[in-house]
Amino acid sequence: MKKICIVTGGTGGHIYPALALAQIWKEQEPDTDIFFIGNDDRMEAQIVPAAGYRFLPVHASGLAGSFVNKIKAVFKMFKARSKAKKYLKEEKPDLVIGFGGYVTAPAA
Repeated sequence: MKKICIVTGGTGGHIYPALALAQIWKEQEPDTDIFFIGNDDRMEAQIVPAAGYRFLPVHASGLAGSFVNKIKAVFKMFKARSKAKKYLKEEKPDLVIGFGGYVTAPAA
């Protein structure tokens, strides 16, 4: 059995194409285990589980706003990277696919 991790988030422009790929993959290879990594506080946290896929949350943010907010975002990215790395070590996917959004950076 193949195991695939899809990392996506931020907007529907990233999430829905990722879900479309997952659906096509499951149609072609039904025994494939597909799971997602995404932000815990963005739309992917609701959309992905509602579509029937396992969702593993991280907390990352973009480099927007003031200098202080940018510094905070860098620290969040390091924390998100640690959590994503933990997930990937536990799950041992055969393939990791990034669909964009700043949440892709920590896992990719």
